[in-house]
Amino acid sequence: MTLRKTVYPFLRHWEMRSNAQILWAGVVGSRLWGFEGPGSDHDVRFLYLASERDYLRLSPRRLVVEEMVDLLCPQHGLAAPSQESPRSQGGRESGPGVFSASAPSTLQLDLVGWDIAKALPLLAKGNMAVREWLASSCSFRQEERAMAMVRSFAACSFNPAVAWQTHHSMGKRAWGEQQRSGALKPLLHAVRSALTLQVLVAQCRAAERGGPALVMPAVSVPGLLDALESATAQQDQPSASWSEALRPMVEALIQARRQGVASAAVPGPLLDWLEMVWEQPQPGLSVQASQAQGHAHQELERLADDVFLALLGKGPDPFTQPGSFQSGPPARHTPL
Repeated sequence: MTLRKTVYPFLRHWEMRSNAQILWAGVVGSRLWGFEGPGSDHDVRFLYLASERDYLRLSPRRLVVEEMVDLLCPQHGLAAPSQESPRSQGGRESGPGVFSASAPSTLQLDLVGWDIAKALPLLAKGNMAVREWLASSCSFRQEERAMAMVRSFAACSFNPAVAWQTHHSMGKRAWGEQQRSGALKPLLHAVRSALTLQVLVAQCRAAERGGPALVMPAVSVPGLLDALESATAQQDQPSASWSEALRPMVEALIQARRQGVASAAVPGPLLDWLEMVWEQPQPGLSVQASQAQGHAHQELERLADDVFLALLGKGPDPFTQPGSFQSGPPARHTPL
């Protein structure tokens, strides 16, 4: 039984009663980050397009949907999703979002939806939340043409400085919580943010040598570990030196979390590395680069309007027009 088959009818019902169109829906949270526990909620996020009438109303309306939903599952219930490969040796489906018939008879969903009229302006400002949603490998719904525009806009509006500030703040907050409580979950949140910071620094160093433009780092801890090891092999080593010996420590913590362990001691070398990451200064933007980013933001706001009009059927796809932002504004690819 797939999570899609359980959740999709609920989302379709929400569309009909809300007179809206879901453009994308998928699983995020700890299952996306790669360190879910046995009791983790199923965090479902979606982006939607409201009716034209709603957008023309004078009265303000809420642009966010937030619900905790208990869905009754068919017959035997649904167990937690497997993290194995997409196909097991016997040929049966497994992987994120695929379930076996076993325990509880209800499935708890943490359901959050954003109106695209909220998502696009936030993407223009560099917001990381929607970008992480779009990285989900388990999606229930995707309007291909619409989401191609949204994904193109997300790519060209990626702001590495905002990404750095977001993860530095989230990571230090999670680290402080872990130090007070000894809990494993905030430790893994801190590790994920620290890995993201180091991947951004490595990308920056590569860009300074004429390498590729900075892009959104991986979202899952395993993906970040791979990216950091690849950067280290290419001598784009961040200043808070990463050692290959740290990876097994992180993987052991993830395995403990998946087995239901609530707290764990931080291995000494990993603790030292995390402390170095938090003390590492943010790579600076020059005055010229900051001014260029301000100019780019004005362009991105106009582009967000064009994308919104295209989604409503009131304009062409801005990414297929001459002079479009196919590769993103150059100012967004400056170092952090």
